[in-house]
Amino acid sequence: MIDFFKVADIFKFQMPKRFVFGNGAIEGIGDEAQMLFGKNKKIMVVTDKGVAGAGLIDGAVKSLEKAGYKTVIFDEVVPEPPVSIVLKGTDIARSEKVDLIFGIGGGSPIDSAKAISVMVPYDGEIHDYLGEYRVKKPGLPMMFVPTTAGTGAELSNTFVLTDDVKTQDKLSSQSLYAYADLALKGGLDPFLGEPLHCIVFDVIDDGFHGTAADEYFTGAHIL
Repeated sequence: MIDFFKVADIFKFQMPKRFVFGNGAIEGIGDEAQMLFGKNKKIMVVTDKGVAGAGLIDGAVKSLEKAGYKTVIFDEVVPEPPVSIVLKGTDIARSEKVDLIFGIGGGSPIDSAKAISVMVPYDGEIHDYLGEYRVKKPGLPMMFVPTTAGTGAELSNTFVLTDDVKTQDKLSSQSLYAYADLALKGGLDPFLGEPLHCIVFDVIDDGFHGTAADEYFTGAHIL
């Protein structure tokens, strides 16, 4: 152990600017958003059709709209989100002139939200941002609410996409600008009613990510 600390004696720790956890946290997202971002903003809600269809976004959207925010729903995210979906969401965010990005769902919607956020103000290609610390400036402010137990995407500074435009590889980006400005998680019902068997699958998935086993099996990598 002593030898380890001699080699790795510098440690870094960073999390979202604000993390809210507890019963009723999700219902208070409108007030939290007002405190951080002000009023009279337009928010893009990034999610998938399963999460939206199950009504898991309804409480958060109601809270935001009650607080005076306008919402634009983008529910076209799919598992292992492709670059093309992110680019479509980016185009919609630009045309709607949204001010904030709100990702709600599992890892795929939250990763997509991160990518859309940094791409909206950027006039280059998304491939410029795929890699380690290639994002050089902040995107739109971001809020995240996880609906699964496994990914931890709401707290991380990475996003993973499937490159269906050029290489067909699974690529990722790591950036100081991919941290959430606001992350919220419920208390006794932290995963919004997720069934137990799904939580088990999520934890297994989390283990694979944590041990880089998915990189071994799929070839995913940071450039």
